[in-house]
Amino acid sequence: MSTDYVTLITSLPYLGDLFDMRVPPISRLQLDKRLSMLSVNDQGLLLRIENLLQWDHLEDVLGESGQDELLIKAADELLTCLTSETTLNAVLKVVRQRLDMRSVVAALRYRNSGVDITGSRGRWSYGHFDDHIRRH
Repeated sequence: MSTDYVTLITSLPYLGDLFDMRVPPISRLQLDKRLSMLSVNDQGLLLRIENLLQWDHLEDVLGESGQDELLIKAADELLTCLTSETTLNAVLKVVRQRLDMRSVVAALRYRNSGVDITGSRGRWSYGHFDDHIRRH
């Protein structure tokens, strides 16, 4: 780990409790400025993670026919990339947890809209609980 990475980590503020926070401890502008200390490869990987996990721009994609496959393909590619990096176990764990949460939310949306995911539809989302959700 380079000294730039140590400087980056120590420059980030304490996040506090997730649900008690009224104001973010750091602005997006300040965060982007600090993240510029990352290598170009790490910045690219972070951007891929962020694009996959941001709920606001993918919210409408889950449930639209034909779009689930794009999300699943992107998740598979990202997890393959993260799995190949031995130093990114914590990042891999966070990404998997968020994808699992997205699977649960997608299942609830499908159920609410009356879509049957138990049939031969194929993969409808990405996560560890897909088979369990499909069975129940």
